[in-house]
Amino acid sequence: MTDDVRDGRWKSKAVTSETMDIVTEALRAPMGRVAAARQRDELRDMAAAVALYEVAAAYGSGDCEDIARKAGLEGERAAAGWRTLQEMGLIRIADGRVETVDPETALAVVMGRYTANVQEQLQSALAVNDATQKLLTVFRPAAARRQEQVAVDQFTGPAGRDRALRDIAATLRDTLDTAYQGMACDAPEGLARLARRGIRVRALYPRTMLSAPGQARRLQDLSDMGVTVRVVDHVAHDMMVFDRHTVCLPGSLGDISESMIRIRGAVLVQSFASIYESYWQRATPLSRAGARPHHAEMSPQERAVVRLMTNGYSDDRIARKLGIETTAVQDVMTSLMERLGAGSRFEVGYKLARELDPRDL
Repeated sequence: MTDDVRDGRWKSKAVTSETMDIVTEALRAPMGRVAAARQRDELRDMAAAVALYEVAAAYGSGDCEDIARKAGLEGERAAAGWRTLQEMGLIRIADGRVETVDPETALAVVMGRYTANVQEQLQSALAVNDATQKLLTVFRPAAARRQEQVAVDQFTGPAGRDRALRDIAATLRDTLDTAYQGMACDAPEGLARLARRGIRVRALYPRTMLSAPGQARRLQDLSDMGVTVRVVDHVAHDMMVFDRHTVCLPGSLGDISESMIRIRGAVLVQSFASIYESYWQRATPLSRAGARPHHAEMSPQERAVVRLMTNGYSDDRIARKLGIETTAVQDVMTSLMERLGAGSRFEVGYKLARELDPRDL
């Protein structure tokens, strides 16, 4: 720390000028491809971010307004600098104070997110490819051979829809597969009745329903009544597949409660069944999706240690920051490793990162 920092004086003009020169030189090549106005805005925002980061790092931590004042920034320039640092993962706010994150740690987080996104896209692409291959190599040739006629009927209004569903349910023998974008008002009770008849009932719901306590409780009740429930990141549309020979779809997008389309014919229905199976295989069983996350059981001290560890702090630095012994920090890490079944600090961070929002710390 310089004498100026110790005395509470920060050379904001010198830092800003020097910072602007560094940022301009570093971004010169890519900026040639954007508009001049955007170049200037990006330079100013980045310069403000660097000035704030330098002050925050020099002081260890501090209040946002105090750091901005020492950096010679205020108003929109300070706000733009803080936004830039947050977007790049270089700061965290803990107990109302700013803490800096080492650039190498922030880079590792960015690369981890990129890798996770790439893997997710790859899995989605493989699933689409699998469904496409089945449609092209199995169902289309079968349709060409059999020349089976497909019957499509539309039912408008709740009365017509309910009557058609009762007729289908009365002749149902083996399976019912359903997918919902939300919790249909009368679906849980009807599905449970079919399950009690010995019908194998499977139900897909969007994962977001678990974030609403009431809806999550209804899903659990449905599971307790014999329906096999899974959750998936995205449900494209409502769908009901009866005994793999009849499909019911909403008559208008997202409105299965008011109207319904019924499709009969093995060739086309098998295509919908294949799409449903693709969703089902990628979905998570409710018993696993609703499991209590590890971070919910962490003590305040464990949360503080993990937060500083993910900021790139060493054990000694964490101990000084929290005012505890280094051995206490090591004990916390050992306890977390045992609880998570992890073989290293890195694995602890990896497992928590998969289920933890940084704001939870």
